[in-house]
Amino acid sequence: MFDYFRGELVAKRAEGVTLDVGGVGYQFQVPFSTFSALPDTGTVKLHAHVVVKEDDWRLYGFATEAERTVFRRLISVNGVGPMTAIQILSQASVEDIVLSIVEQNTRFLKSMKGIGDKTAQRIALELREPMRRLGVLVAAASIGGGTPPSASPLADDAVAVLVSLGYAENAAAKAVRRALKLGSEETNLESLVKVALQHV
Repeated sequence: MFDYFRGELVAKRAEGVTLDVGGVGYQFQVPFSTFSALPDTGTVKLHAHVVVKEDDWRLYGFATEAERTVFRRLISVNGVGPMTAIQILSQASVEDIVLSIVEQNTRFLKSMKGIGDKTAQRIALELREPMRRLGVLVAAASIGGGTPPSASPLADDAVAVLVSLGYAENAAAKAVRRALKLGSEETNLESLVKVALQHV
């Protein structure tokens, strides 16, 4: 329905921020990462997600496309509502959340307020494979090198992480290829993603 809003930031409070867009005030629930990234005043752009119920409409706003992408994937998990997803994004960076899911690090997920053992397991189980599939399709065609990319779970996971952060699949695969050329045999997922982000 709405992709983004660009307007004057007229209120910035813990309970939400308000944008004046063409004389209409829109209130957004935002994660702390977005809240801290916004200036106190001025023109800003928020990527939007709308939740419509019978008696309530709510706008959720994000400073980056990556935040919104992770938010939408989180709320696709049974038992994770919009406010829980906002809390998750408020307690950890997008990169850390994505890495914890790809690596099945339920301990990290459970360390967040509002996330119990069963919810952490559902998030890790339901979101890891969709992320992997997003990257595997282009990894085999784009990463290259002496070893077939499909035989490299590390490369597949790295591409999937970049795609989940909002980067195009082809660009993500090329960035991982460059990162692998610069890395070593002992490269782990976190370091590979960090290097790839410099080339995407």
